[in-house]
Amino acid sequence: MRHDKTSNLRERLRRGVSNFDFDALIKGVSNIDEPEPADGPAEVTVVSPTHVACAAPSGVIEGDAPPIAQAPADAEGLRAAVMTLGDRLLQEAGKLAHALISHDAAEGGYYLFRVNQVLDLLNAVDPRGDLARSLKTPVAPPAGHTWPRAAWSFYEFAESPISGLLPGDADDAFCAAVVAEATCSAEM
Repeated sequence: MRHDKTSNLRERLRRGVSNFDFDALIKGVSNIDEPEPADGPAEVTVVSPTHVACAAPSGVIEGDAPPIAQAPADAEGLRAAVMTLGDRLLQEAGKLAHALISHDAAEGGYYLFRVNQVLDLLNAVDPRGDLARSLKTPVAPPAGHTWPRAAWSFYEFAESPISGLLPGDADDAFCAAVVAEATCSAEM
């Protein structure tokens, strides 16, 4: 019984493939259910892409690459992006300061991670701070200074101006715990 069912399926598949018109597939039209014309199946011609002639766009010499239009920099878009990152830096630094004053190493590490993310973005987009200063964003680094580097290690944190957010009674163990929490947050 199993053999007959398999043979039957193979035969149906062969009939379906022989009735299938690949040219119709290319044109997006199906003719599987349509009967064949009286004069027989239509001949299918396959054209390779190398034989298709394409006209060059007007004003372009055949063989030359078309010129790439250079879009002018959108100063308002850049300004908005740098301002948004600057605002986010201030917000996250404020939350970091609150967590550090509360002596909450876990929360402090989380917000240090968030501050580091923003600083990494700012350093990637505007490493010297020149863009922020030229666009006159309120959060631009002072003249002659760059954006602070992200503080992913205890040494970087100690050297960073971000460490100025620490309360006066914070010790090395607390700082190390904050940095450890930040790196753990980064691994998630």
